[in-house]
Amino acid sequence: MPEFRLRIWTEQILFDSHDYVVTAESLEGAVSRLQDIQEAVDFESRDRSIEGIDSVEDGFLNGVTPLDPSDIVGGYGGVCLIDEQSDRVRDLIGVPTGCDRLGEPLTPVDPVETMQPTLFILHISHKAGDSTWVFDDEEKAQAFLANWARPWWNRDGPRDPLTNLPLDMPEDDGEVVEAYFDSKRSCMDEYWSIEPATLNAG
Repeated sequence: MPEFRLRIWTEQILFDSHDYVVTAESLEGAVSRLQDIQEAVDFESRDRSIEGIDSVEDGFLNGVTPLDPSDIVGGYGGVCLIDEQSDRVRDLIGVPTGCDRLGEPLTPVDPVETMQPTLFILHISHKAGDSTWVFDDEEKAQAFLANWARPWWNRDGPRDPLTNLPLDMPEDDGEVVEAYFDSKRSCMDEYWSIEPATLNAG
């Protein structure tokens, strides 16, 4: 039975904000000034009274308050396929919840709708038994199948009915697979299948 390396993960989004009236010659100047002061205030972890920057929130006077992202406003969760080095191969499910970093609501995504067949199981039955491989792409499975058949072409592949000599091997992967396994079909000596696999949450 195939084995799959998976990582299930979650990420919380923390949020904090403060509103100010900033005196400056231009909007760009106001933004730059507020950013510079906010970085200094966050570094010191204390309020700082600044001329020309006034809080418009109840309970706050002149000055800038440190940002402390402690309110959980949403998050993301998902499942991804990983390789033997634990590197992410591809996302299988991703579900945003709550709000984004600006506090705007996120539209939940139905995991069932986002899941597509992402794994392809190649099975080959042959004289020595059965072999199974798993791929994340159907074209990779088809290419592997053709490369599996090529070394056996001259010995077990299709032959000229008059001379009994092996036919010339095509260059195209699909033609190699079709011709090779068609020649084995009459005796059911070797056959193959590629089946998509989906991972269901829950």
